[in-house]
Amino acid sequence: MNAHVSLEVLLDNTVSAFSGREARLALTVRIVDIALKEIERVQTTIKAANQCPVKQALKLFRSCSTTKLNAQLELRKDENAAVVALAHEVSSGRRSLHSLQRFELSLLQRALRTRRNSLALIFRLPTEVLAPILEQCPTIEGDAPRFQTGNFVSGLKHRSRGAPLVVGVDMAASATKTVATRDLVLAQLGRIHELHVDIPASRSLPSSLLAPAPILDTFCLRYDMAVGEPAVPGLFQGQAAALRHLSLRCCTLDWASSLWDNLVSLELLDTGVNNDETGQFLPLVLARMRHLRTLKLTGTVPEPMDDVEPILLNLEMLIIHAYSWACAGFLRAVLLPKCDIAVRLPCTDTDVRLAWDVTTFEVSSKSRQCSPAQARDGKLYVSDCDSELEGHE
Repeated sequence: MNAHVSLEVLLDNTVSAFSGREARLALTVRIVDIALKEIERVQTTIKAANQCPVKQALKLFRSCSTTKLNAQLELRKDENAAVVALAHEVSSGRRSLHSLQRFELSLLQRALRTRRNSLALIFRLPTEVLAPILEQCPTIEGDAPRFQTGNFVSGLKHRSRGAPLVVGVDMAASATKTVATRDLVLAQLGRIHELHVDIPASRSLPSSLLAPAPILDTFCLRYDMAVGEPAVPGLFQGQAAALRHLSLRCCTLDWASSLWDNLVSLELLDTGVNNDETGQFLPLVLARMRHLRTLKLTGTVPEPMDDVEPILLNLEMLIIHAYSWACAGFLRAVLLPKCDIAVRLPCTDTDVRLAWDVTTFEVSSKSRQCSPAQARDGKLYVSDCDSELEGHE
């Protein structure tokens, strides 16, 4: 009996416990439902808040601010890069400016060193006065190495490069520096276009003149007195194909030399050879000179030339300075179809009749006679004074 009662009591307690748990479960479910609804309400509120114009405006403002900030940052970066590049350019320009300043300074220094002579008082003279002074300085003082030093000549040779040279040499100068400078110039014989050599009879020409002179156009050789023999056998090795103008004083060349053949103008002044040799070879040499247009003979007219067969010359100008009988003998030995003739007679030649007799020979291939009255019209000029013929050379 007691056991049965205890079982009922236990069952009642169990049912009561289950009932309490069910109530608590229902309460829990209700609380959960309320929480879910609250969550949904909060989500709805948040969603509504996100869709609010103010929020959208804030988002747009933030996005614009971010874009503008990025743009400013990029601009700042570009500006920084530009500043860096400008700094490099300024630095490079500064270096270039310094280099240019140094270069200009070097140019000024060089100009000061090379043009210091232009600062001298002599350069204040007019050009027409200064030019003759500078031309005459080497003649006045040819043995002055300070006037044309070796360094000056070397520098001039270097600056002129391959340009043709016009050279004047005075062999009478004997100073060591002058001789060295002279040898330096004559070593450039292949570049010399015009060469003038003055030499004492006691000296011989340098061996450098025995080399070929391919571009030499004008050669003037003057001894101070007659040497009696050909000046330089083998001059230029006979290889001066461009030689067109030759002037010799108190000397002559080998009559068989090929240097005579292509001459356009020839000047012989007091050659110093014996008359028999001149009378024998000069006509033969003149006959070989097919291109000769100007001939000047001073104290070189061979005499006599009566036995020489007349030679046809294509001269345009003939100047003879000799005694009247020598002039007459030479003019009878040549035929000059188209030529102006100037006859200079020494002031000591008192035989006026013979002087004018030179106008009675044939001066053209047509055997035209020139009387004294017709002499100037016929372009045959005869004078006993050198000054009257200076304008006809």
